[in-house]
Amino acid sequence: RLNISIKIILSGFLLAYFIGNLSLFDNLLSLMAFMMVIAFIENNTVTEVSNQPLVFNKKIILLGSIIIVILTIFIIKITCQKAYQTNKMIANAYSAGSIEEVIETYAQAYPKALVGRQEVAEQLGNMANDIANNPISEITKKRYFDLAKNIMQNEINYHPNYARLQIIYGNLLEVEGNFKEAIKTYQKVQILAPKRQNSLMQLAMLYAKNQQFEQSISLLQKTYFLEPANEEIRVYQGVVMAMKGDREDRNKIINHLTDKGLNKNIGLVQYSFALTNDLNDFLEVCNKRLVGNINTSPLAYKTWATTAYNLKNFPQTATAVYAFRRHFAEEENFVDAREALYIKQDALNGKNPDIFFQKVIE
Repeated sequence: RLNISIKIILSGFLLAYFIGNLSLFDNLLSLMAFMMVIAFIENNTVTEVSNQPLVFNKKIILLGSIIIVILTIFIIKITCQKAYQTNKMIANAYSAGSIEEVIETYAQAYPKALVGRQEVAEQLGNMANDIANNPISEITKKRYFDLAKNIMQNEINYHPNYARLQIIYGNLLEVEGNFKEAIKTYQKVQILAPKRQNSLMQLAMLYAKNQQFEQSISLLQKTYFLEPANEEIRVYQGVVMAMKGDREDRNKIINHLTDKGLNKNIGLVQYSFALTNDLNDFLEVCNKRLVGNINTSPLAYKTWATTAYNLKNFPQTATAVYAFRRHFAEEENFVDAREALYIKQDALNGKNPDIFFQKVIE
């Protein structure tokens, strides 16, 4: 019979094994460790051991050994070696001399991968934004998108209910400019993960890009009700209003943001004004909401200053960098106050404000 100590050990191992499998794929090492503990317990709990010698059939042992060796070599050849070759090819892709080589490396690696095919597909799909923004030929871009779509579709056929693959594939289609197919893909994501806010917002923005504004606004409203505290959704509503050309509703949404919401989403807020060529109005919002506000972040100050600089509104640039330096200066520190005046003058003279934020924003 098992004593209490052994029962505790076995219970602990079973619990750890169960919890581990909730988040991690089981591996051979954990199974080996488990079996070794069971063997140890068995050896220490068996009281009667037979003294009779074991009789072995040498021919059977020899035949069994040969079969085991052949099977081992076969398994290593089929799984481990091919997996190693695939991983090596993917690793070599990072040091490839050109984008074309990287694409061809993935094209060769995917069919050879017996394990990890999904990871290869995901890595390739996640390259979409980099490829689209890279100054390479349109032929190379087309080669990439055709390859990535084929591989992603193949993986989705194997794993139709895996939302992550659908999300990557939807982003791939969006970057390519195929909004209609991207919408269909994100609609599938909506079914698979109905409460995933990022995917819902992505689908809403795709509706807007495809001129389906009512569907976009309706979906963002439903998404907002899932978590009313998430003001990013409200900002996206403002962006859609701007895309629609509705300045009044966009301004209402932005004006009702809390200080935290404005600071956290300052880049998106700026984008909503840029869509309607109203960046001077954005500067007014910054001037009213950011100066003297203890909640204003360095990023908000920088966005304000950079926007003003790009508009050649140097007085606004100076106001932003001066407010930033005074805000983050130590109290009653004369050196910091004097420095704030110096950088304000530099900004008035048209100096790029980025240099004033380097120590704070990395």
